Order: sequence, then structure tokens, then C-alpha cells
Amino acid sequence: MSHMVTFRTEDGKVSHRMADGLDEAVRLIEDLRNREGVEDTHLYEVEEVPIQFHAYYRVEVSADSRPAADFAVEPSPADVLAVQVVDSIQDAQAVDIDQAVMPENTHEAVETPTFGIFSRP
Repeated sequence: MSHMVTFRTEDGKVSHRMADGLDEAVRLIEDLRNREGVEDTHLYEVEEVPIQFHAYYRVEVSADSRPAADFAVEPSPADVLAVQVVDSIQDAQAVDIDQAVMPENTHEAVETPTFGIFSRP
């Protein structure tokens, strides 16, 4: 089992040294104390944590490469009502939404275009 000895040098910098076993780490601490006068030492047992690398792919589509839509999107009945009721910004300030009248055919199904193999009919 590997061990790591950390200590503070005379100039105040934190340093560390690795040792292959506990006996070697203890001898290293003794040398630091007896030869270099280091008093602030710490001993840690180091255990390797297994890791794995996996391939990761990221796909990005730039806005310039997207083809133009081949279909026209029809506005929803609510959008049509908003255009009919509000012709300008000044009119929008005067309109009370609670008093707006919805057309009778707003619940009709709006046909949406298909988008290829992932769309549902």
C-alpha cells in the first residue's frame, strides 16, 4: 500500500513525497525531522480508485445548416382571434381579455404537418 507524507518546508511551502510502504514512509518522516528540522508532517495511506474512460460523442447542428421548412404553419384559432381583436399596440392596451369573444369554431382540429419518420399521424 502506498503512503503519502505531506509537510511544510522551512520557507512555508506545502510539499509531499510518496513512499511505497509504511516503513519507508516512517523513515522519510524521521529523515525530515532529524535532518531538515521539519516538525509539521502528516502521513496518509493512498488507495487507488479504479476509473474507466468511455467514448462520448456530442452532435451539434448549426443554425445555418438547417433547411428551410417545406410547409406553412397555419396560425392557431387563438392567434387569429388576437389578430382580429388587436390591430396595434395602442388597441392592445385598451382590450380587456376577459371580455374578448372567442369564435365558435375554435375547437376544430387544426391539421399539423408531418415531420418524417418520428411523427405520428
